[in-house]
Amino acid sequence: MTPDLEYTTDMFYTISRPPSDSTWPMFVSLMQDYTDCADIYYMWSSPPDKLLHFLNHVRFEKPLVIFGIKDLLDNWQEFNWWHDTQQTICHRLSELASENPDKQFVIFTSLENLNLEINKSNMWIVPWGGDIVNQKKDYMTLAPVVEKNFDSTKHFICLNRQSRDHRIVTLSYLLGSGLAQYGYISYLWNQYGNVQPKDFLDRICWEFDEPRHTVHKEILIQGYPHLAQLSQQEADDFEIYRRHRGLDNDNASNFDKDLRPKYCNSFVEIISESSFCAPSFNVTEKTANAFYACNFPIMLGGSGIVQHMRDTGLDVFDDVIDHSYDTVQNPFDRIFSAIDNNRRLLQDSDWAKSQWQRCQSRFHTNLSQIKNIYQWYDHRTKQNFEKVIQNIRQS
Repeated sequence: MTPDLEYTTDMFYTISRPPSDSTWPMFVSLMQDYTDCADIYYMWSSPPDKLLHFLNHVRFEKPLVIFGIKDLLDNWQEFNWWHDTQQTICHRLSELASENPDKQFVIFTSLENLNLEINKSNMWIVPWGGDIVNQKKDYMTLAPVVEKNFDSTKHFICLNRQSRDHRIVTLSYLLGSGLAQYGYISYLWNQYGNVQPKDFLDRICWEFDEPRHTVHKEILIQGYPHLAQLSQQEADDFEIYRRHRGLDNDNASNFDKDLRPKYCNSFVEIISESSFCAPSFNVTEKTANAFYACNFPIMLGGSGIVQHMRDTGLDVFDDVIDHSYDTVQNPFDRIFSAIDNNRRLLQDSDWAKSQWQRCQSRFHTNLSQIKNIYQWYDHRTKQNFEKVIQNIRQS
């Protein structure tokens, strides 16, 4: 029995789909030859309790099981890098593989590097691109920000919404270091009306490496109290995604109507991605926005996100930005490295703007690449799926 099906197709079960889902047509095309030999499911991981309920009750009839899962697998729980090895849904998927040793599982996922969290001989991983591939048609026709205001008083931007731990650390460090004065920073402090702890050490459960982190710790503690004031001054709007066309998660309209004026005044972006600490990560519209905005990108996503964007063919401006943070595993150290090693870019407005002028042609090249990045993801997905099917047949 398969629980909680909202609707079905003739080919496979569809439990739920996110708004502005551009992955669906490719999945339908790939599944055409497997409906007779596989149990196939397509689902959105939001809300995660519904996904977990499904995984706890689903029963399989065919030897091949294919899951297409959109979005994160963290069950909306912060990944503790010091103690966790898997996100909660990853743990449940691994259990499914162990509970059904006679089945072969294929997981289509929005996450990069999911193989670092799921390592089962009968479970195969096919990444199909994160939220960056959503709203494909809208983003492909989106006008980029190619004209900048060189008289802007703040030259970098850092946009933050949900109160994830790595965003709290990043903002506290920028504020405590005195770097916030050089950038436009937004933050949604009480997103759900929750009372935020007054002290940084009560809010964050991350583990400092003493005495190596002593100075950094003091900077964070000094910066954290200013977050509430920052939120009042530059508060994110909880309803921004529904403001223009009434659509959930309308990131393209948000870029065009709300973010464009801010991007015209910025030259550097600290990208606060949705996932950061876990081994696998979701590349979202936040990264795409930085490239459409023609900003120098400092990417605070999962470890390896910078290399991933290089792999897609994008120029990440290694001659301007020190991206050595990308290979740093410790979450604290990755944030400190990203900010400390790029201080000149963040606080020297004249230098940052001069570098932007020098790289104008490269920004234009990136615009061509980002508008065609969907083809790169589709090609990789199809190629990986073919390899997985070959391996399954040979096993």
